[in-house]
Amino acid sequence: MNTNTRLQSIPIGFDGAAAVLFDGKYLWVANNGNGICKIDPSTDSIVFSSTSIMGAPSVNGIGFDGTHIWLPDFNNNVLNKIDPETNTVVATIPAGNGARGIAFDGTYIWLANSYDATIMRIDITTNAIVETIQLPAGTRPYNFVFDGTHMWVADQISGGGRVFKILVRGN
Repeated sequence: MNTNTRLQSIPIGFDGAAAVLFDGKYLWVANNGNGICKIDPSTDSIVFSSTSIMGAPSVNGIGFDGTHIWLPDFNNNVLNKIDPETNTVVATIPAGNGARGIAFDGTYIWLANSYDATIMRIDITTNAIVETIQLPAGTRPYNFVFDGTHMWVADQISGGGRVFKILVRGN
């Protein structure tokens, strides 16, 4: 039994919450099965929920560029750009096989494609893929974090476990 009074559970209406993000106003929850929801944290109420905003996706990650929500669709190998005010898809970008992890470096969205071991750098204004980085065979990029200079990529299955470091800023 949990006696921690600081812990609160908010039902989201679907199983398998895979990723969570705060956009400065709302909390977004991605379902690794097929949906997303938007929560008003001041009331803990769901203000938007959909299992069909992008067809029948499998969303395993979620990103925010300061303006738009980015949802990689693992099953359909695309990256969807969402307007958080209208909750609509405003762009769909082709991705690699197994689109999953996502991060923002202040200029670009970065996407990990787990099954083809690639990392894509995407221009948030034009929605163009400006770079694709091929990782070594046998790796599976899974998730990211940006430290202000480097993008750090977790490799889900590499034999002994490792992370990749990609220079984003500087020489």
